[in-house]
Amino acid sequence: MINVERYPSKRVKEATYLTAEKAWSYRAILRYFYIQHARMREFLFPEEILAFLRNDYAFHSYEMDELHQDLDALVRWGNLIARQELGKSKTIEEFKKKRFRYQCTPYTVEFERMLIQLEDVGESFGGSLEKKQFERLYQVLLRVEGIVNRTSVESDEECAQIRNDVLTYFRQINWGQAPFSEVRVAQQFARVRGRGIANNHSSLYREVS
Repeated sequence: MINVERYPSKRVKEATYLTAEKAWSYRAILRYFYIQHARMREFLFPEEILAFLRNDYAFHSYEMDELHQDLDALVRWGNLIARQELGKSKTIEEFKKKRFRYQCTPYTVEFERMLIQLEDVGESFGGSLEKKQFERLYQVLLRVEGIVNRTSVESDEECAQIRNDVLTYFRQINWGQAPFSEVRVAQQFARVRGRGIANNHSSLYREVS
């Protein structure tokens, strides 16, 4: 007989945001947290989150009170950790109202990472090498070239993010198209941009594949 107790049966409340009625806002909030986490920015204030969301027309009537309700829900589900800001209050309203900054939890990071990978699989599923991935990789490599040639200046955080992007795009190309050889990948990369850059980056491909 199979011992049922050996298998996980506990409800994963951290996944609630994916199917909740307001998943459209919860997912947008947590995707922003994930992006900032990748840039080594761990703590975010509500004002910054609201400013980001309002760049999307779907959030044009989204108010701070509604954001606080959504953040509270994500804290209850274990997606975010709220930490009270103990610094000096700038206004009377800030003094009267507790001010919090928020950090995404490890569960949230892994969920969002998995979702992004699934989204990329959906784009490339079908057995052909997608040009979009090569285009993304090429644009990032141009930024690397600018840093090496000192024609552009990037902060330490941006450099770390650029490095992560290069490794991520290479892995996605390699993982999604395992039957293709390195030569085929390099040839497609060169065709996308019409340049002979495949050989220049083959060593980097071998590093991450």
